[in-house]
Amino acid sequence: MVREPDFLIVGTPRSGTTFVQRLVCELPGVRVPWETHFFDPHFWQIRNRYSFPLGHDDLVALLNEYQRIYFAGRAGLDRAGIAQIVDLLGGQCRDPVELFSALLQVLASDQPVIGAKDPYHLKWWRPLSRALPNLKLICVVRDPRAVVASVLELGWASDAVVTASIWRDDVHRARAAAKSLGPQRCMLIRYEDAVSRPDALRARFASFLGIDEADSLQSVSPEALFRESETWVSRAAEAPDPDRISVWTDRLSEDQQLAIAAVCRREMRDLGYELPHLTAARIAQARLKAGPTTQLRVLERWARSRARDASIRYVTRGWRSQPTRA
Repeated sequence: MVREPDFLIVGTPRSGTTFVQRLVCELPGVRVPWETHFFDPHFWQIRNRYSFPLGHDDLVALLNEYQRIYFAGRAGLDRAGIAQIVDLLGGQCRDPVELFSALLQVLASDQPVIGAKDPYHLKWWRPLSRALPNLKLICVVRDPRAVVASVLELGWASDAVVTASIWRDDVHRARAAAKSLGPQRCMLIRYEDAVSRPDALRARFASFLGIDEADSLQSVSPEALFRESETWVSRAAEAPDPDRISVWTDRLSEDQQLAIAAVCRREMRDLGYELPHLTAARIAQARLKAGPTTQLRVLERWARSRARDASIRYVTRGWRSQPTRA
């Protein structure tokens, strides 16, 4: 029997989704396996090579290819796991959502409450919540200055303004999900609140997911949250440190801080983040210092993002609006 996943943890990369994953997994009976990256980027490769519904041979071929691309040389999905997925699906698969559900079920060892954590799946919240009407979302946001500082430090990007614009777009998606799905299906939380009050937030997660809190929490090893090679999320396994909330102040220049606030000011204000005093002159100054090349990159990234959103709407327009089959 293929089960629907119970919830997704999503958000902008470097927003604290792994730490939230840990808090949720400490609740009894909850399991959130490693990121699958199933819908982004692997879905596009799947779509170009396979047509749903899948028969037995194509299903096995797709899973073997996915295993080679993403799990090669890593624990997580092996031949036995592939056989389990094929068996759960009865040797055929209707659509990508059913395949994703079966994959999570096997990776999570069929625990009572199953979730998935992948920041990039935030872009897919509409088709996934439509196809899985019982699916809940936990959307994580973090001060954009902290997100940008972390991304720049890791070398994932080189431009603070462009990275801030990505944060702004992802916040729009998260807030749209919260408005559309309502509080019964979507929680929008701040990373800073998770670090400052982890016990209180864990209790909220338990209520949101319909879990009876136990007197003792289950322990979660780092290996259950992320791969050893994913050193950039290793702090999620450590004790929460509220002092880390403001480390961005030493990692960003004044000009960078001002530019980020100028780009994200409305969203920061609505989410309760402290803003510097921003006059029209200071905003204009920040844009001038960013330079025309950065402004052009922001527009190009915006256009690519809109094109990707349109592609997602197009390829998922026929996805069912019903639970996975028994």
